[in-house]
Amino acid sequence: MIFREAQEKDDAQLTELFAKPMPGDLSLSFTRTPGYLESCARFGPRRRVLSAVEGDEVLALCSFFLWPYSVVGKRVEVWTVADFRALDSAAHRSVTGRGWKALRGLLEGRPAMISVVDDNPISGRLFAKRRRGWPELRPVARLQTLMFPLLGEYQDEIGVVCPAAERLCEFLNVDERELAPHILPGHLGRVAPDPEDFLGVTDGAGLRACGALWDPCRFRQTRVADYRGFYASLRRWSQKLGLDVMPEPGSKVAVGFASFLRGEGEAVERVARALCHRARRRGLSFLVWGGDAREKPPFPRHWPRFNYPSTLYQLVWEGDDNLEVGSGLCGYEVAWL
Repeated sequence: MIFREAQEKDDAQLTELFAKPMPGDLSLSFTRTPGYLESCARFGPRRRVLSAVEGDEVLALCSFFLWPYSVVGKRVEVWTVADFRALDSAAHRSVTGRGWKALRGLLEGRPAMISVVDDNPISGRLFAKRRRGWPELRPVARLQTLMFPLLGEYQDEIGVVCPAAERLCEFLNVDERELAPHILPGHLGRVAPDPEDFLGVTDGAGLRACGALWDPCRFRQTRVADYRGFYASLRRWSQKLGLDVMPEPGSKVAVGFASFLRGEGEAVERVARALCHRARRRGLSFLVWGGDAREKPPFPRHWPRFNYPSTLYQLVWEGDDNLEVGSGLCGYEVAWL
Protein backbone atom coordinates (compact mmCIF):
# COMPACT_ATOMS: atom_id res chain seq x y z
CA MET A 1 0.00 0.00 0.00
CA ILE A 2 1.29 3.43 -0.99
CA PHE A 3 0.03 6.97 -0.44
CA ARG A 4 0.07 9.38 -3.37
CA GLU A 5 -1.96 12.24 -4.81
CA ALA A 6 -4.91 11.03 -6.82
CA GLN A 7 -4.63 10.56 -10.58
CA GLU A 8 -7.20 10.78 -13.34
CA LYS A 9 -7.27 6.99 -13.66
CA ASP A 10 -8.47 6.80 -10.03
CA ASP A 11 -11.54 8.99 -10.57
CA ALA A 12 -14.17 6.28 -10.97
CA GLN A 13 -13.07 4.58 -7.75
CA LEU A 14 -12.79 7.90 -5.91
CA THR A 15 -16.31 8.85 -7.00
CA GLU A 16 -17.73 5.53 -5.80
CA LEU A 17 -15.83 5.66 -2.50
CA PHE A 18 -16.83 9.26 -1.78
CA ALA A 19 -20.51 8.31 -2.19
CA LYS A 20 -20.25 5.88 0.74
CA PRO A 21 -22.95 7.00 3.25
CA MET A 22 -21.74 8.90 6.30
CA PRO A 23 -22.66 7.47 9.73
CA GLY A 24 -25.06 9.21 12.08
CA ASP A 25 -28.74 9.45 12.95
CA LEU A 26 -29.24 11.35 9.68
CA SER A 27 -27.07 9.39 7.26
CA LEU A 28 -26.25 11.26 4.05
CA SER A 29 -24.52 10.17 0.86
CA PHE A 30 -22.65 12.74 -1.25
CA THR A 31 -22.17 12.08 -4.94
CA ARG A 32 -20.24 13.93 -7.62
CA THR A 33 -21.15 14.23 -11.30
CA PRO A 34 -19.48 13.47 -13.66
CA GLY A 35 -16.71 12.58 -11.20
CA TYR A 36 -15.09 13.46 -7.90
CA LEU A 37 -11.90 14.99 -9.30
CA GLU A 38 -13.71 17.20 -11.82
CA SER A 39 -16.10 18.42 -9.14
CA CYS A 40 -13.14 19.31 -6.91
CA ALA A 41 -11.51 21.21 -9.77
CA ARG A 42 -14.58 23.17 -10.87
CA PHE A 43 -16.29 24.17 -7.63
CA GLY A 44 -14.89 25.74 -4.50
CA PRO A 45 -11.26 26.04 -3.40
CA ARG A 46 -9.05 23.84 -5.52
CA ARG A 47 -8.59 20.69 -3.56
CA ARG A 48 -5.73 18.28 -3.66
CA VAL A 49 -6.62 14.64 -3.05
CA LEU A 50 -4.48 12.12 -1.16
CA SER A 51 -5.28 8.47 -1.79
CA ALA A 52 -4.13 5.16 -0.33
CA VAL A 53 -3.60 2.71 -3.18
CA GLU A 54 -2.73 -0.96 -3.37
CA GLY A 55 -2.06 -2.09 -6.90
CA ASP A 56 -4.87 -0.52 -8.91
CA GLU A 57 -7.33 -0.36 -5.99
CA VAL A 58 -8.04 2.86 -4.09
CA LEU A 59 -8.49 1.98 -0.41
CA ALA A 60 -8.96 5.44 1.13
CA LEU A 61 -8.94 9.15 0.33
CA CYS A 62 -8.97 12.60 1.88
CA SER A 63 -8.86 16.07 0.37
CA PHE A 64 -7.15 19.28 1.48
CA PHE A 65 -7.07 22.86 0.27
CA LEU A 66 -5.34 26.10 1.23
CA TRP A 67 -7.20 29.34 1.98
CA PRO A 68 -6.14 32.71 3.46
CA TYR A 69 -7.71 33.49 6.83
CA SER A 70 -7.58 36.42 9.17
CA VAL A 71 -6.47 34.83 12.44
CA VAL A 72 -6.71 37.29 15.35
CA GLY A 73 -5.97 40.12 12.91
CA LYS A 74 -3.07 38.40 11.09
CA ARG A 75 -3.19 36.97 7.56
CA VAL A 76 -2.45 33.23 7.67
CA GLU A 77 -2.79 30.55 5.00
CA VAL A 78 -4.57 27.57 6.55
CA TRP A 79 -5.25 24.10 5.17
CA THR A 80 -8.67 22.52 5.48
CA VAL A 81 -8.60 18.71 5.50
CA ALA A 82 -11.84 16.88 4.72
CA ASP A 83 -13.57 14.14 2.69
CA PHE A 84 -12.21 11.23 4.73
CA ARG A 85 -13.40 7.94 3.24
CA ALA A 86 -12.12 4.34 3.37
CA LEU A 87 -13.21 0.90 2.20
CA ASP A 88 -14.27 -1.52 4.91
CA SER A 89 -11.42 -3.77 3.74
CA ALA A 90 -8.93 -1.06 4.76
CA ALA A 91 -9.65 -1.56 8.47
CA HIS A 92 -6.73 -2.68 10.71
CA ARG A 93 -4.15 -1.91 8.01
CA SER A 94 -2.64 1.25 9.53
CA VAL A 95 -4.30 3.39 6.85
CA THR A 96 -4.98 6.22 9.31
CA GLY A 97 -1.53 6.34 10.90
CA ARG A 98 0.35 6.07 7.61
CA GLY A 99 -2.08 8.51 6.05
CA TRP A 100 -1.36 11.16 8.72
CA LYS A 101 2.35 10.80 8.01
CA ALA A 102 1.84 11.16 4.25
CA LEU A 103 -0.51 14.12 4.70
CA ARG A 104 1.85 16.01 6.99
CA GLY A 105 4.53 15.87 4.31
CA LEU A 106 2.17 17.66 1.89
CA LEU A 107 1.04 20.47 4.22
CA GLU A 108 4.25 22.51 3.74
CA GLY A 109 4.51 23.40 7.43
CA ARG A 110 1.32 25.48 7.38
CA PRO A 111 -1.47 25.03 9.97
CA ALA A 112 -4.34 22.69 9.15
CA MET A 113 -7.87 22.27 10.48
CA ILE A 114 -10.67 19.71 10.31
CA SER A 115 -14.27 19.82 11.52
CA VAL A 116 -15.90 16.74 13.04
CA VAL A 117 -19.70 16.45 13.29
CA ASP A 118 -20.88 15.45 16.77
CA ASP A 119 -23.21 12.84 15.27
CA ASN A 120 -20.30 10.89 13.77
CA PRO A 121 -18.85 8.74 16.54
CA ILE A 122 -16.59 6.84 14.17
CA SER A 123 -14.67 9.99 13.19
CA GLY A 124 -14.48 11.10 16.80
CA ARG A 125 -12.89 7.84 17.91
CA LEU A 126 -10.64 7.61 14.88
CA PHE A 127 -9.17 11.11 15.00
CA ALA A 128 -8.93 11.45 18.78
CA LYS A 129 -6.43 8.62 19.26
CA ARG A 130 -3.08 9.73 20.67
CA ARG A 131 -0.33 7.73 19.02
CA ARG A 132 3.21 8.49 18.03
CA GLY A 133 3.23 10.42 14.75
CA TRP A 134 -0.51 11.20 14.92
CA PRO A 135 -1.63 14.81 15.25
CA GLU A 136 -3.20 16.19 18.40
CA LEU A 137 -6.66 17.64 17.88
CA ARG A 138 -6.76 21.07 19.52
CA PRO A 139 -10.29 22.56 19.70
CA VAL A 140 -10.59 25.89 17.89
CA ALA A 141 -14.35 26.53 17.89
CA ARG A 142 -17.79 25.02 18.32
CA LEU A 143 -19.80 25.28 15.10
CA GLN A 144 -23.45 25.04 14.12
CA THR A 145 -24.74 24.01 10.70
CA LEU A 146 -28.44 24.62 10.12
CA MET A 147 -30.42 23.00 7.29
CA PHE A 148 -33.72 24.71 6.47
CA PRO A 149 -36.51 22.94 4.54
CA LEU A 150 -37.72 25.50 2.00
CA LEU A 151 -41.43 25.54 2.79
CA GLY A 152 -43.97 28.21 1.89
CA GLU A 153 -43.23 31.62 0.39
CA TYR A 154 -40.36 33.98 1.16
CA GLN A 155 -39.67 37.68 0.70
CA ASP A 156 -38.80 38.41 -2.92
CA GLU A 157 -35.71 40.30 -4.08
CA ILE A 158 -37.36 43.73 -4.45
CA GLY A 159 -35.08 46.31 -2.82
CA VAL A 160 -32.18 43.85 -2.63
CA VAL A 161 -29.28 44.65 -4.98
CA CYS A 162 -26.38 42.80 -6.57
CA PRO A 163 -23.27 44.53 -5.13
CA ALA A 164 -20.09 45.21 -7.10
CA ALA A 165 -17.27 42.73 -6.50
CA GLU A 166 -14.95 45.33 -4.98
CA ARG A 167 -17.57 46.48 -2.48
CA LEU A 168 -18.35 42.87 -1.60
CA CYS A 169 -14.74 42.08 -0.75
CA GLU A 170 -14.37 45.23 1.33
CA PHE A 171 -17.51 44.39 3.29
CA LEU A 172 -16.68 40.70 3.76
CA ASN A 173 -13.15 41.40 4.96
CA VAL A 174 -14.17 43.94 7.62
CA ASP A 175 -14.76 40.98 9.91
CA GLU A 176 -14.08 41.19 13.63
CA ARG A 177 -14.24 37.44 14.22
CA GLU A 178 -10.99 35.88 15.45
CA LEU A 179 -10.97 33.38 12.61
CA ALA A 180 -12.48 34.57 9.34
CA PRO A 181 -11.91 33.64 5.68
CA HIS A 182 -10.29 36.38 3.60
CA ILE A 183 -11.88 37.02 0.19
CA LEU A 184 -10.10 38.63 -2.78
CA PRO A 185 -11.85 39.84 -5.98
CA GLY A 186 -10.15 37.05 -7.92
CA HIS A 187 -11.79 34.44 -5.67
CA LEU A 188 -15.31 35.41 -6.77
CA GLY A 189 -16.51 33.27 -9.64
CA ARG A 190 -13.42 31.08 -9.50
CA VAL A 191 -13.32 29.33 -6.12
CA ALA A 192 -16.21 31.16 -4.43
CA PRO A 193 -19.70 32.12 -5.68
CA ASP A 194 -19.99 34.40 -8.71
CA PRO A 195 -20.60 38.12 -7.99
CA GLU A 196 -24.09 37.80 -9.52
CA ASP A 197 -24.89 35.10 -6.93
CA PHE A 198 -24.59 37.72 -4.17
CA LEU A 199 -27.44 39.86 -2.88
CA GLY A 200 -27.12 42.89 -0.62
CA VAL A 201 -28.92 45.68 1.21
CA THR A 202 -27.44 49.17 1.01
CA ASP A 203 -27.94 52.56 2.64
CA GLY A 204 -26.38 55.96 1.93
CA ALA A 205 -23.08 54.89 3.47
CA GLY A 206 -22.64 51.53 1.69
CA LEU A 207 -23.51 47.87 2.23
CA ARG A 208 -25.40 46.92 5.39
CA ALA A 209 -25.69 43.20 4.63
CA CYS A 210 -24.84 40.68 1.91
CA GLY A 211 -24.93 36.97 1.18
CA ALA A 212 -24.66 34.52 -1.72
CA LEU A 213 -26.68 31.53 -2.85
CA TRP A 214 -24.19 28.83 -3.76
CA ASP A 215 -25.98 26.15 -5.77
CA PRO A 216 -23.72 23.19 -6.60
CA CYS A 217 -26.49 20.78 -7.65
CA ARG A 218 -25.31 20.48 -11.24
CA PHE A 219 -22.10 18.75 -10.16
CA ARG A 220 -22.75 17.81 -6.52
CA GLN A 221 -25.69 15.85 -5.18
CA THR A 222 -26.89 14.81 -1.75
CA ARG A 223 -28.99 11.73 -0.97
CA VAL A 224 -30.63 10.64 2.26
CA ALA A 225 -29.25 7.19 3.06
CA ASP A 226 -31.11 6.44 6.30
CA TYR A 227 -32.84 7.86 9.40
CA ARG A 228 -32.13 6.61 12.91
CA GLY A 229 -32.69 7.77 16.46
CA PHE A 230 -34.14 11.26 16.76
CA TYR A 231 -34.55 11.72 13.01
CA ALA A 232 -36.45 8.45 12.63
CA SER A 233 -38.86 9.63 15.35
CA LEU A 234 -39.15 13.05 13.71
CA ARG A 235 -39.95 11.46 10.36
CA ARG A 236 -42.73 9.32 11.87
CA TRP A 237 -44.15 12.40 13.63
CA SER A 238 -44.06 14.53 10.47
CA GLN A 239 -45.74 11.77 8.45
CA LYS A 240 -48.57 11.57 10.97
CA LEU A 241 -49.08 15.34 10.60
CA GLY A 242 -48.98 15.11 6.82
CA LEU A 243 -45.82 17.26 6.56
CA ASP A 244 -43.60 16.55 3.57
CA VAL A 245 -40.28 17.65 5.12
CA MET A 246 -38.39 14.34 5.41
CA PRO A 247 -37.35 12.86 2.04
CA GLU A 248 -37.63 9.13 1.47
CA PRO A 249 -34.40 7.16 2.16
CA GLY A 250 -32.46 6.85 -1.07
CA SER A 251 -33.95 9.98 -2.60
CA LYS A 252 -31.89 12.88 -3.89
CA VAL A 253 -32.36 16.25 -2.20
CA ALA A 254 -31.57 19.57 -3.86
CA VAL A 255 -29.40 21.49 -1.40
CA GLY A 256 -28.02 25.04 -1.69
CA PHE A 257 -25.88 27.09 0.69
CA ALA A 258 -26.37 30.56 2.14
CA SER A 259 -22.71 31.56 1.90
CA PHE A 260 -20.86 34.63 3.24
CA LEU A 261 -24.01 35.95 4.89
CA ARG A 262 -22.88 39.09 6.75
CA GLY A 263 -24.60 42.00 8.44
CA GLU A 264 -26.78 42.70 11.42
CA GLY A 265 -30.41 43.05 12.35
CA GLU A 266 -33.19 43.49 9.83
CA ALA A 267 -30.83 43.95 6.86
CA VAL A 268 -29.16 40.53 7.10
CA GLU A 269 -32.50 38.81 7.75
CA ARG A 270 -33.86 40.51 4.65
CA VAL A 271 -30.98 39.14 2.57
CA ALA A 272 -31.53 35.68 4.08
CA ARG A 273 -35.21 35.69 3.07
CA ALA A 274 -34.29 36.83 -0.46
CA LEU A 275 -31.76 33.97 -0.71
CA CYS A 276 -34.53 31.53 0.29
CA HIS A 277 -36.78 33.06 -2.41
CA ARG A 278 -34.05 32.64 -5.02
CA ALA A 279 -33.38 29.07 -3.87
CA ARG A 280 -37.07 28.17 -4.22
CA ARG A 281 -37.15 29.66 -7.74
CA ARG A 282 -34.22 27.38 -8.66
CA GLY A 283 -36.04 24.31 -7.37
CA LEU A 284 -33.93 23.73 -4.26
CA SER A 285 -35.49 21.87 -1.32
CA PHE A 286 -33.09 22.84 1.47
CA LEU A 287 -30.83 25.78 2.32
CA VAL A 288 -27.81 25.35 4.59
CA TRP A 289 -26.18 28.02 6.77
CA GLY A 290 -23.35 27.64 9.26
CA GLY A 291 -21.39 29.65 11.77
CA ASP A 292 -19.97 29.79 15.27
CA ALA A 293 -22.18 27.99 17.80
CA ARG A 294 -22.63 31.27 19.74
CA GLU A 295 -23.57 33.27 16.65
CA LYS A 296 -27.21 34.27 16.25
CA PRO A 297 -28.52 32.74 13.01
CA PRO A 298 -29.76 35.36 10.51
CA PHE A 299 -33.10 33.57 10.13
CA PRO A 300 -36.31 33.92 12.16
CA ARG A 301 -36.24 31.77 15.28
CA HIS A 302 -39.53 30.03 14.42
CA TRP A 303 -38.34 28.62 11.07
CA PRO A 304 -38.08 24.77 11.11
CA ARG A 305 -34.48 23.56 10.88
CA PHE A 306 -32.17 20.60 11.34
CA ASN A 307 -29.05 21.30 13.39
CA TYR A 308 -25.68 19.57 12.98
CA PRO A 309 -23.35 20.72 15.78
CA SER A 310 -19.65 20.10 15.23
CA THR A 311 -16.21 20.98 16.55
CA LEU A 312 -13.45 22.68 14.58
CA TYR A 313 -9.99 21.36 15.43
CA GLN A 314 -6.45 22.30 14.50
CA LEU A 315 -4.27 19.33 13.58
CA VAL A 316 -1.06 19.81 15.57
CA TRP A 317 1.93 17.54 15.23
CA GLU A 318 4.90 17.75 17.58
CA GLY A 319 6.75 20.99 16.87
CA ASP A 320 3.82 22.74 15.15
CA ASP A 321 2.65 26.19 16.22
CA ASN A 322 -0.80 26.70 17.68
CA LEU A 323 -3.13 29.06 15.80
CA GLU A 324 -3.79 30.71 19.17
CA VAL A 325 -7.41 31.50 18.45
CA GLY A 326 -8.94 32.75 21.69
CA SER A 327 -12.55 32.73 22.79
CA GLY A 328 -13.96 34.99 20.05
CA LEU A 329 -16.32 34.00 17.24
CA CYS A 330 -15.02 31.96 14.31
CA GLY A 331 -16.14 31.73 10.68
CA TYR A 332 -15.49 28.64 8.60
CA GLU A 333 -17.92 28.50 5.68
CA VAL A 334 -15.21 28.24 3.00
CA ALA A 335 -15.06 24.54 3.87
CA TRP A 336 -18.47 24.02 2.23
CA LEU A 337 -17.36 25.30 -1.16
